[in-house]
Amino acid sequence: MGSNYLYYQCVKSFQNDPFGYKPHEEQYIDNPYDVVLFNYNASIPGTYFPVLSASASPGQVSTKPIIDTYERDYKRERAIILGIYSDDIVTNNKFDSYFEKLLLKQGITDMMD
Repeated sequence: MGSNYLYYQCVKSFQNDPFGYKPHEEQYIDNPYDVVLFNYNASIPGTYFPVLSASASPGQVSTKPIIDTYERDYKRERAIILGIYSDDIVTNNKFDSYFEKLLLKQGITDMMD
């Protein structure tokens, strides 16, 4: 859906973290058609920069992987990808509030119950 798995030890912290998420299993965007909704501003040590994608040219690397919540059109639908491991925050009230605001901002109201 426009992102790739980032090795779990790559992210040191998030500068933009409104709900206290502990980094460990994230996705970074690698598709120019992804629409960034919320950038977590990940702090990633310079010793590890992942390859952009399987289709990238050999040796092509990302100098600043972007971990974010993004949207992507998929066939006739729209997908919203969180970019973080949602099992860790699904019961977090701060995350619930963030997600509800995100859905409302995107005009998605039929998932609010």
